[in-house]
Amino acid sequence: MKFNSVAVFIDAENFPHTLVDEAIEKIANLGAIGKIFAYGDFSNPSLRKYKFAVQKYKFLAAPAVKTPPISRLPWMP
Repeated sequence: MKFNSVAVFIDAENFPHTLVDEAIEKIANLGAIGKIFAYGDFSNPSLRKYKFAVQKYKFLAAPAVKTPPISRLPWMP
């Protein structure tokens, strides 16, 4: 099955940059890739190597949103 347009969302903190090329190639078999979003704390030195993938594939890099632990949510007992 082929799709007209495919969006790709990558959790950069949990998906290694070394697998990006392979993943994009496999996803491209599903249809034309419209946008690629990568989320993560790109100020973290461990994500610096994502810079090359971001440039190569024109990722839209977005900072990860930090959420409080569930035990600290105000509406919980």
